[in-house]
Amino acid sequence: MDIVVVGASNGIDAETTRVLVLHSVHVIMGMRNIVAAKDVKDIIVKDIPSAKLDIMELDLNSLDSVKKFASKLNSTSCCKKRRLITFVI
Repeated sequence: MDIVVVGASNGIDAETTRVLVLHSVHVIMGMRNIVAAKDVKDIIVKDIPSAKLDIMELDLNSLDSVKKFASKLNSTSCCKKRRLITFVI
């Protein structure tokens, strides 16, 4: 399963990301702040080495950013395999 978590750099979304990867879910972190996303990813991977995490830039305040995110997401391997993606916001 592939799930997109938007704004996973802190709070409940960061914890949601951690719990999802703990249950072998592939999480795509849609993040405006890529540096913060990398920090969260590093922490999660340190605790859960088998974590399947990807980071993609996404700024919900920018329609252009949302379009680029959607286009890039459509070209990822999970979409090419026609697997289900569930969005968690």
